[in-house]
Amino acid sequence: MLFDPNMIIPPPTQTATPSTSTGEIQVALKTSLGIFYARTTVPLHIVLFTPAGRVDPDTFLQSWGDASLNSHITTTTSGSNISSTGGDLEPALEKRNVFVVARRNVDTGVVVFVSVGVDGVGGGAGGGVGRVLAEVRFDPTQNVMVTVKAKMGVEMLKGIAEALAGIVRTL
Repeated sequence: MLFDPNMIIPPPTQTATPSTSTGEIQVALKTSLGIFYARTTVPLHIVLFTPAGRVDPDTFLQSWGDASLNSHITTTTSGSNISSTGGDLEPALEKRNVFVVARRNVDTGVVVFVSVGVDGVGGGAGGGVGRVLAEVRFDPTQNVMVTVKAKMGVEMLKGIAEALAGIVRTL
C-alpha cells in the first residue's frame, strides 16, 4: 500500500468538525508505529454508481416525463476532452456505470441521455438502487450542461450532478 505523507493530518480533537467536501473520506490507520490519520477524496461515482442503472429507451422516456421525479438539478462544466459525436463516449461512460440511452444531434451540439443506478437510495429497508436520469448537452465550445432528475433529495442529486460533470470533464 502506497501512502502519501502529504495526506497525513493531525489526530482529531474533541472539537473536530466533519468534512463538508463531497466525496472526502477520513481514515485512521493503526500500525505498530502508531495511529496515522489521513484524508482523501474519492470520486462519488466509484462509491455510489452501480451496474443496475441501465434502462431501455421506452422506460427512460416514460420516466423522464413523470411528474413524480420531483427533484432536478442542472450544472455546467467545461473542458471535456472526449468527442461527443465519436464512438468513444458510450464505452467511456459505461466503464463508470453511466449508461447511454439515446444520443441526438441538435442545433447547439449533441444531447446524450443517460441513466445511472445509485446504490443505497432506492426504496425498501435496505436502501436499494435509486434510478437517476440525466441529459448531458455538449456544445461546440466544449461546454457541457448536465441536468439530472430523480426521486431523491436535492443534496444527493446535487452530488450526483457534480459526479456526472466530473466524469465528463475527465473523459
